[in-house]
Amino acid sequence: MTVNKHTAPIMRISRHRLSIDGRGVTTLVGLHGCPLNCHYCLNNKCHTPDGIWQHTTAQELYNKVCIDDIYFRSTGGGITFGGGEPALHSAFIEEFSRLNTLKWNITLETSLNIPLHNLELLSHVVDDYIIDIKSLNPNIYRLYTGKDINVVLSNLQYLIDINKGA
Repeated sequence: MTVNKHTAPIMRISRHRLSIDGRGVTTLVGLHGCPLNCHYCLNNKCHTPDGIWQHTTAQELYNKVCIDDIYFRSTGGGITFGGGEPALHSAFIEEFSRLNTLKWNITLETSLNIPLHNLELLSHVVDDYIIDIKSLNPNIYRLYTGKDINVVLSNLQYLIDINKGA
């Protein structure tokens, strides 16, 4: 019996996405919350309480997305965690990955503007990353996001370092 320790606020679940959010057929799970305040934000609901569709456990989410197992396994697809910033819910994603006995691909769509410990927790469970860096120019990045780029660059270097030789 699995004990669910973590819940996550879900904004939406979008099924049967092809070549948009990772390999094969994917289901995009949009998680609520984001550390950035980007101008022209496409998911502004990630900052507001009314942007939460439901709170769910990792087991409940797994049960819900199992319906598409045949699509995931036949195309090499799986689950893409997006948002907002899904890595803010790294413990939830890590718990979901333990339930993933069918070995679907797990993709993380992230800004990398997160504490390193969140990334460390996910580095052994995420198969692919979609990294959204608004600009590599520190001044433009700050103007666009309201945040400093140094954490992003440090986290990007961490991913490079752990994937050397892979």
